[in-house]
Amino acid sequence: MVVKDVLNEAFFREAEAKGERIRLKLKGCLIGERVFWFDETDSTNDLAYNLYKEVGTSGLVVLATRQRKGRGRKGEEWFSPAGGVWLSIALKPIGREKTGLLPLAMGVAVCKVLREKVNVEAEVKWPNDVLINGRKVSGVLVENKFMGEEAECTIIGVGVNLNFERGLLPEFIRGNATTVMDEVGSMVDFVDFTVNLLREIDRFYSLCLSGEISEIMNLYTDFSCLIGKCVEVHGDGVFKGLVQGFNGEGALILIMSGGKVVKIKEGSITKIF
Repeated sequence: MVVKDVLNEAFFREAEAKGERIRLKLKGCLIGERVFWFDETDSTNDLAYNLYKEVGTSGLVVLATRQRKGRGRKGEEWFSPAGGVWLSIALKPIGREKTGLLPLAMGVAVCKVLREKVNVEAEVKWPNDVLINGRKVSGVLVENKFMGEEAECTIIGVGVNLNFERGLLPEFIRGNATTVMDEVGSMVDFVDFTVNLLREIDRFYSLCLSGEISEIMNLYTDFSCLIGKCVEVHGDGVFKGLVQGFNGEGALILIMSGGKVVKIKEGSITKIF
């Protein structure tokens, strides 16, 4: 979608007007100077990137009631029916060395809101999932955009299965997924939840920028469902070992048989023993 020269069209004016009820509650935050809330779009990450290229506002937020082509890591489809929180944030580049920590920081933000505002025992699963009772309720997708060799912006996408029933999800993922509504037995105030989530995202993003990451690391460790467990990880090879923790670059620290310690920056947990 080409955004250039169309921001004055009704489609974008209406989306920004709808987002105003969110934006007004984010005063003083780095995130949320402009908030666009669309009824439907292909991908909030793609639209946030296109809007950023047009207006250059770091911290702009794109929300959608539904996504037609939402995606997760490795291009996997993310099913995004009405009732979920589907949002993306476009930010000025923060450097490759800090980007690796963002999925962990955003997972902590989601987990904190679920624990403190919804009263559910949410957990994080490296690298980018949030679980309730062992089932995925939220995911994070961080994408760095480049113009040639130069970093253009960072896009943070967050999806939360909030106010809809798990039965709306495709059958092949229902066994491993859940929704907040199913877990608590009622709907959650959408605007309140989204504002609280964006405030937490803003706080942990600010900590990433400043390099003051001890709170992020402590909370991620506390919220993790993997510490002390034996896992199999598919990354740059296949690794099996005991999860010791995580480092400030977002890597998983694994103790292999024989005591060898490996740090895995990218990968997927395929088994938990």
